[in-house]
Amino acid sequence: MISLSKNQISNNNLAHEFLKNLEIIQKNADLLEKEPDRLGKEYWKKIFNSIFKKYEKKIELSSNPQEKIALIEHLGQIYQFYLINTLCFKNNHWEITINKAKKKNENLGVVYTPKEIIKFIIKWIIKRIIEDPALSIKRLKIADIACGPGQFLFEWYNEENILKRNIDIFLYGYDKDTIAIQIAQLCRQQNLKFLEADSLFDSNLETPNQFDIIVGNPPYIKSSAIDDNYWQKLKVHYKSTYQKFDLSVVFLEKCLNLIKPGGICGLIISNKWLISKYGLKIREMLLTQVQILAIIDLSQLSVFSQVSTYPILFFFKKHPENHSIKNKKSPTGSFWINLFHLKKLSDLSEVLSGKIKGFRIQQKYFYSTPQYAFITNISEKEGKFLSHFWNLPQNSYFFLGDSLSPYTLRKGIHTGNCRQKLIYSNTRDKYDMNPNFKPLITSRQKIERYKISWQGLWINYDNNVFDKTKGDYGSLRDKWIFEACPKIFIKLFGIRLQAAIDFSRYYANNSIIILLRKDQNSTFPKKQKKHFLLNTVFQNIEQEFYFLLGILNSNLISDYYRLIFKHTHVRGNYLQFYINDLSRIPIIILNKNNFKIAQEIARLSKILVKLYENYNENYQLIDEKEKKIEKKVEILYGITS
Repeated sequence: MISLSKNQISNNNLAHEFLKNLEIIQKNADLLEKEPDRLGKEYWKKIFNSIFKKYEKKIELSSNPQEKIALIEHLGQIYQFYLINTLCFKNNHWEITINKAKKKNENLGVVYTPKEIIKFIIKWIIKRIIEDPALSIKRLKIADIACGPGQFLFEWYNEENILKRNIDIFLYGYDKDTIAIQIAQLCRQQNLKFLEADSLFDSNLETPNQFDIIVGNPPYIKSSAIDDNYWQKLKVHYKSTYQKFDLSVVFLEKCLNLIKPGGICGLIISNKWLISKYGLKIREMLLTQVQILAIIDLSQLSVFSQVSTYPILFFFKKHPENHSIKNKKSPTGSFWINLFHLKKLSDLSEVLSGKIKGFRIQQKYFYSTPQYAFITNISEKEGKFLSHFWNLPQNSYFFLGDSLSPYTLRKGIHTGNCRQKLIYSNTRDKYDMNPNFKPLITSRQKIERYKISWQGLWINYDNNVFDKTKGDYGSLRDKWIFEACPKIFIKLFGIRLQAAIDFSRYYANNSIIILLRKDQNSTFPKKQKKHFLLNTVFQNIEQEFYFLLGILNSNLISDYYRLIFKHTHVRGNYLQFYINDLSRIPIIILNKNNFKIAQEIARLSKILVKLYENYNENYQLIDEKEKKIEKKVEILYGITS
């Protein structure tokens, strides 16, 4: 008996291609009791080989080039289905199910791109070529350096007549997947060449400036799924590799090297590199070497079935040689980028026709963002709001996590696999006599804006708890972090920033980020640049921390954070407040012109801490004080409207 698993309902047509070729299983059913797992993989491969041969014969017999391409494209879809799925024998019947090893590693080099996206990318580039009066092209050399079974180049072959010019077009596809290239090579057209090659290291692709146009869908392979030796090789060979990079950054660098000056690149690619720390170097390279033409956000759409990706369409044009836009005040730094955020795939045709205009932002703005982050999911109004922060005078603020900042951000205790050994909930009396037991705060129990509510949890702060011989792991962190007083707790997840001040030397788990002064720990260098002069601005360190509390809990800073770090969103529109991202919050340097405002923010913040102790009784007064503190924060940051 053969059945389909529930997760394959949407792929019935592809599944039936395999179900029609199951004679091999029927003939060898008596062997199932011995090695069903091995036989399932073996049969799955034999079934695909059988399908491949049948399609190969059909393609050879066809005399119509368009019909050949249609058959090859369908065979490419079958190949992707074969890669992602496998056969399992369960409860005396066969089942087609997702290949767990592929899903776990996200090694998705052959993710089949929806036809409407391929058509859009190609038509968008063709439209650009036709509308550019400066272009007088007679010959176009086009490449896809991760071509899979060739679907992007086949679409170029189908669409080339749209150019309506006497242009010779030559198409080149590269991929290291042997079977994918074999499928593509079934199309034997003179101007189509498919080569089996690792395009990131192939000697034929080491010469720069080879292609007029590059299109494609680079593989979705996260850093943890890249082989260690290959990872090291990439780090040596590519300038864009940084921290825990994924393959998107090196493919972008490769495209940048291979495209000719004036050439256009159009890709569907993961959005993570736009703002993640590992994308820093590739963003800097793109900002100085290309004009970014458009970024179309498809991250909220289910573009690829069975695959969790957050794709964008990314278009850029390479500058002429020896051309740079490092000077953001120069005319070349004033390029406009078209940003689109689509709610459905059918909107692509509206973008192409001009009915959906999107939002335009100057490329130079990305020079001023934290780590050159490409912030794209913003409206025109939001763009103006962010540009105010980006245009603050450099000597008027510092980032919370700067090396010269007087503050540091730390994680709480990581309980690892020892939570049961570390965390206890009981009466205080039981632990009074044990100096290792410390009162513990977690974000669920309970951190809110201006308020900490201890729920009776205790942490056994004793490194002897971890028995490494039994596989125990975790980290208690440095004791001084928790003993510092005062300090600020920031909730790791939330709709907005939620910060509370601690004077009780609570310990915290890693659902909380902790803000404290560096000089509260003797191991930090004593000579720090002092942005806050306690003897002239605040009477004591408590006032200073009340001031910071008011800043962090303000709508202004929450809005700023949400706009810049939207990539951290999780379900329910919640944000995750990473240390690296919190480190980029700007804090205004206090001086004689603004210290009275800072003192008032600290005073109001202290009042709010008291009022939040009984929110239900004080909510009207809380609302009044929060409006006042918000106005003071806006004045401090120079917001006038």
